[in-house]
Amino acid sequence: MAFLTIILMLAAAIGGELSYKANASLPGDFLYSYKIEVNEKLERALAHTDTAVVNWDLFLLKERLDEAQTLAKHGRLDAQAQTAVTQNVNEHVRNLTAAVDKFQAEGKYDEAAKTMSQLYNTLSFALQQVANQSINGSPTLQISLAPVLVKLRTTLNTVALISTKVQAKAASQTPTQPQITSNITAAAEASYFK
Repeated sequence: MAFLTIILMLAAAIGGELSYKANASLPGDFLYSYKIEVNEKLERALAHTDTAVVNWDLFLLKERLDEAQTLAKHGRLDAQAQTAVTQNVNEHVRNLTAAVDKFQAEGKYDEAAKTMSQLYNTLSFALQQVANQSINGSPTLQISLAPVLVKLRTTLNTVALISTKVQAKAASQTPTQPQITSNITAAAEASYFK
């Protein structure tokens, strides 16, 4: 029994150390697939609400975009890393738009609109950062960031279209409020009719 306890403690220590080191890895690193396939999927599975899952996917989207910038800064954003970044960004955008579809199917139009707004803002901010990094960088950096910029612009345009539709749907589903007349207008009308 003591032997089994020692084995389990050793496995937990090694696994914990592996998870910790994997969290700092970037595309192309040995532990990156462990980070994506084990650590992040486990954490996503622990998100108990739809909103928590959305927040996790938004966080991971930001993480993928930050990784691309870090790789570019260090001259490591090669074709393989660009493909990995693009695939991961696509996955998180798909997850978020699927969550929006689910919110709409459940009649949670405001939640759907909020999610699309957050997604648009995240991508817009990332596009600004990558563009600034490209403008201020070397020609080599500009070349390595060009595909990322194109992908971000294309994705941002698509998200903007979807967001507009979702915002319109949310607005049409919001109960109309009676027009409230300001005190000044009411006072002016009251004195006019005396």
